[in-house]
Amino acid sequence: MLQWELNRRGYCTFSQTYGAWDLVPWIGGLRTMADSAQDIASFVKEVKDKTGASKVDIVGHSEGGVQAIYVPMTQAGISDIVEHVVALGPAIHGAKYFGFTDLWYIGGDVTRNIAKVVQDALGCPACDDMMTGGAVYNDFKNAGKIAQSGNKVTVIMSNLDSLVSPDVSRIDEEGVNNVIIQDTCPDDSVGHAGLMWDKSVWRLIINALEENTDAVFACEKGLGI
Repeated sequence: MLQWELNRRGYCTFSQTYGAWDLVPWIGGLRTMADSAQDIASFVKEVKDKTGASKVDIVGHSEGGVQAIYVPMTQAGISDIVEHVVALGPAIHGAKYFGFTDLWYIGGDVTRNIAKVVQDALGCPACDDMMTGGAVYNDFKNAGKIAQSGNKVTVIMSNLDSLVSPDVSRIDEEGVNNVIIQDTCPDDSVGHAGLMWDKSVWRLIINALEENTDAVFACEKGLGI
């Protein structure tokens, strides 16, 4: 739905299902995020080359929001061809999964390692990558700079997001615009899942891409999911 709206406004939009296993190619975001980051980088380069655009914008939600920031940070040459990055509810500082990660540390590193084995066995190593202590969490933690120079990064968050809270999403670096939905639309109760189809969020996405503060859409009350 967001893609259709961006098309209507004159954007050429492209998407891919990354990180899927061969047996279930329609379910993305499961393989390690490092592997997926390589695939996404190749896709971004392909879009740029085939369209002839000078720069590419990336919009991602949840894990896709993490990748929108992770790919320019880790994949050679990508930050140079990306202009705007818009991340919706990304788990930059460790996904908590409604508090389950606290239980996984109940026995220290032993139970944390067991949790990784379980998630890998279930076919979602990416789930472990994003949680506290995971590979991507550590990459962000150890990075000298998360948002890359030349990239105009906007992180959009909801105070009512019960899966990825704003303190987990925000990037406190120069040049990053951390946006709380309720600062613009105080009555919007959107949670995590609803970020992609909430028109209050669309308004903020378009504002980020077009670098303006126009009221593109009236505020919605949103769904608390």
